[in-house]
Amino acid sequence: MHLSTAACLALLAAPAAAQHHWIDPNGGSFHDSGNWSTGVVPGYWGEVNFDLLGSTAYSVSFTSPVHLADALVRVGSVDFDLGGNELQLEQSYRPLLVLDSSTTSWPTLTVRGGRVLVDGPVWVAYYPLFGNLQGSGVLILDGPATALAPLYATGSGGDIQIGNGRNYPAVLEVSNGAICSSGRVIISQGPSILRGDGGAIVQAADVRGLLSPGTAASAVGSLGFGSTLRLRPSSWTEIDLEQAVPGGADVIAVTDTALIEGNLRVRLGAGYVPVVGDQFRILTAGVVNGRFHIVEMPASPVGTQWALEYLPDRVTLGLSPSLTVLTPVPGVAGQQNTITVDQAMDGALIYLAWSAYLGTRTIPQFPGLFLDLGYPVSLAAYGLASGGSIAFVSNVPAAAGGRSYYLQAVEPQSYRTSEVLLHTF
Repeated sequence: MHLSTAACLALLAAPAAAQHHWIDPNGGSFHDSGNWSTGVVPGYWGEVNFDLLGSTAYSVSFTSPVHLADALVRVGSVDFDLGGNELQLEQSYRPLLVLDSSTTSWPTLTVRGGRVLVDGPVWVAYYPLFGNLQGSGVLILDGPATALAPLYATGSGGDIQIGNGRNYPAVLEVSNGAICSSGRVIISQGPSILRGDGGAIVQAADVRGLLSPGTAASAVGSLGFGSTLRLRPSSWTEIDLEQAVPGGADVIAVTDTALIEGNLRVRLGAGYVPVVGDQFRILTAGVVNGRFHIVEMPASPVGTQWALEYLPDRVTLGLSPSLTVLTPVPGVAGQQNTITVDQAMDGALIYLAWSAYLGTRTIPQFPGLFLDLGYPVSLAAYGLASGGSIAFVSNVPAAAGGRSYYLQAVEPQSYRTSEVLLHTF
């Protein structure tokens, strides 16, 4: 489900009326006015504080809409079952927090069955106001399939920030619903993760950490973005492929612009054996700008390669026959030779490189791509492929007679290089 920005902001402006209690499944309730008052809950800085040193899990069932000041989870796993109600966190100068006071335990807050409205920002993991509290956290938002949004961040500076880039892992998992904020959704650099299946981020998203559709229970999933998505240079996007059928691979869907500046890692599910012609639409957008910087592809069957294709409104990944350099014709020095590169992508720019030595060389024009050639390497020619191939015609000097050279083709658009061909002129 994708909300428009206008619908998101309209919902933010109209929170539900609230009562101030929940039912404790272990017995008793927090309904009495001594424990609850509008916008304030007793405790340190008016927060509800879960420090589950004696147990690993605690579940809270809501029977009506509830107002809190803040929620802090320090140790253990807390489950908020909203029962179709709304939880409103009203302390605008302090965010909703999921924190850990140690480095050995990841506290987890799961919110399901309703929505959370936050008057201010949302942070997961370390927050500097606490000074000595540093750690990791997981926030799981699992709304029903009909929920408009399990999490809203409004008020001044209503950003949703996951992690803080200080090497404390933090995870935001969104399923079955949308996140709506008056600011951005920021996935910080480092080990911070945005994951989920069937969830959507309505406002602009800024990913500096890891974007990985799917959940802890299922590797494959879909994530939607109702505005823009920026994949920063420090980001990694992980795509899982399990089978070449609809729903068999991760999908990222962006309504507006997807700005790609980061890196891509592709993984194959157990039991999936790809064949030539398998095709996946891994990202769709109103407009696709940029390309992945470093690409890590899984192994492919002999004679095949994974190929990326960037189109104005999508990025696809498919298995194709390997890019191949054919033997030069006539293959002798002192005259013109034709060197054909086969199995190229139509319209792709193809480079032909050669060297007298084998080795490993980067290509300054294409960071992240490597040649299996030693120094010195020459990018001898380039051109646009047509009909699946391109022919390079060049005069080979007579002085090259009797010498052996290694030839390799590069197709930067698909992130492919050919096998090396050794030829003696």
